[in-house]
Amino acid sequence: MKVSIIIPTYNRFDLLKNCLDSVEKYTNLKDKEIVIVSNGCKDKTVRFIKLKQDIGLPYKLLEFPRPIGFPKAINVGALASEGEYLVFLNNDAVILLSTVDIWIDCLMKPFLEDSLVAVSGPVKVENIESKMCFILFFCAMVKRSIYEELNGVDEIFSPGYGEDVDFCIRAQLNGYKIAQIPYETETLPKKNGFDVVNYPINHDSTQTFRHIPDHNKNYAKNSQILKQRYGK
Repeated sequence: MKVSIIIPTYNRFDLLKNCLDSVEKYTNLKDKEIVIVSNGCKDKTVRFIKLKQDIGLPYKLLEFPRPIGFPKAINVGALASEGEYLVFLNNDAVILLSTVDIWIDCLMKPFLEDSLVAVSGPVKVENIESKMCFILFFCAMVKRSIYEELNGVDEIFSPGYGEDVDFCIRAQLNGYKIAQIPYETETLPKKNGFDVVNYPINHDSTQTFRHIPDHNKNYAKNSQILKQRYGK
């Protein structure tokens, strides 16, 4: 297994279905698997994924009766997966019209060119607390060996926000690199409807955490953790 696509999901079956439809349409699943972490879902998610398994598609289902949070969800997803490379994908992300596998190939390219790359993704931003850059984990590829070396993401950030910042900083402090894709000098095929830095994905970031209670308190708590660990 070359690539494991890990998608944590917390209800919102409508979002997940759109995400999976797009992944299946624009991905060659021959050497890949899709790992769904049902994070306390009470909707149609579990039944839908079992139907996918029944028709022979390469899905794995990890079912939790109660929400376990995004950081733990991607950790258990990674542990249950088999791929050499892990792709973390939010359930509110949709792959756009493009050549099959180009979204995976773009993520993979930095790893093939530099053995020190730990994380790749289409959006790289600077974290305010640390003044260091990180790759947003709504769509990111991580090399499994490095993910395991760094013991995955820190679950102290549950239910979410900051775990991607922390992981990318730890990777860089250990001598690894993060890479934004596609490269600035690279021109991808036109007419693909690329929404994010010329990359075929759309992400409605308002959908992921806004229905979680005390989101603002959690954001403040995790920001403080980052400031205490990496603030300058």
